[in-house]
Amino acid sequence: MNGLELHGLIRFFIQVGIGVAGAASLWGMVLALKKEKELSGFLMWPFLAGFALFILNWFLAVFVFFPAKVFGHEGIVIKPSDQFITNGLEVSAIFVFALLFLVLICSFLYFKRRDVFQKYAAILFLLNFMVIGLIAVLTIFSGQWDRVQVFFSLHSWHSILTLGTVLMVDFLYTVSLRRSELKRVVYPLFFYMSAAIWVGLGIDFVSAFLILEEAFKIDTQFLFEQTLIGIIIINGAFLSGSVNDKLMGLIKNGKELAPRLNNLFALLGSISIVSWTGITFMDFFEFNFSYFVFATIYLLLVALVFLCLFLGRRMKITP
Repeated sequence: MNGLELHGLIRFFIQVGIGVAGAASLWGMVLALKKEKELSGFLMWPFLAGFALFILNWFLAVFVFFPAKVFGHEGIVIKPSDQFITNGLEVSAIFVFALLFLVLICSFLYFKRRDVFQKYAAILFLLNFMVIGLIAVLTIFSGQWDRVQVFFSLHSWHSILTLGTVLMVDFLYTVSLRRSELKRVVYPLFFYMSAAIWVGLGIDFVSAFLILEEAFKIDTQFLFEQTLIGIIIINGAFLSGSVNDKLMGLIKNGKELAPRLNNLFALLGSISIVSWTGITFMDFFEFNFSYFVFATIYLLLVALVFLCLFLGRRMKITP
């Protein structure tokens, strides 16, 4: 594909929905197991948002739009047959309807029977995570489990640990910003969430090597995506290292985060969100932009996301 095409955009939204809903269910389960009822309940909101994004676009893909012809990965592109995509939609359909049923149950319990939801939250989130994981693995299905199929499955599934978890980090950071009792739970959890993101990045690299021979292609988009990978690694090192140490130090000393540091963390979070979203987005499209244009769009998006986070963290809104 060259440029934006609507059916590619639909598949991108499906992938984002899988990543967000999967990550929210994963970390909602972890928090529920830690008996953090309020925080695990908060994650129902991004879970439902991710599910809504996924289910709407999944039905549009099935009933309205022709599947995209190119499926890329970190600038390394491989072309599945249209039948592979159709197979994936058909094979995953039973799990999509199972997920829809689970979401209806979870929503009813969360909004009408909160005590029952809190009692079984870990099980409910686990079931959702397992079903979403299966959907991710079967998004494209070749009919046999060869290395190409493994590539497609890993490519889709790692978004739960990468893009989805990055968004959950920022969500949890925001909801705990003005509540010290929540920070004592959330900040230590960031260490494990950072580890999950690194694991997801590792899965990303492994899947790329599976199809390297057939799909290696060097162009401006490929070079820019490698730049994003480098930014993610450097930014991730800061977030999982000195930033996490700083947050833990604040908890131990009972101090509040200085506004300047809060803005710095918002900037690092913006870089992480835009970088992972950008890589995922470019998996579904090919653009004939110069490196300068790619970089300019990237910087503008980082500034926009930072502004949104800057304003959002000053609004006293709690889910």
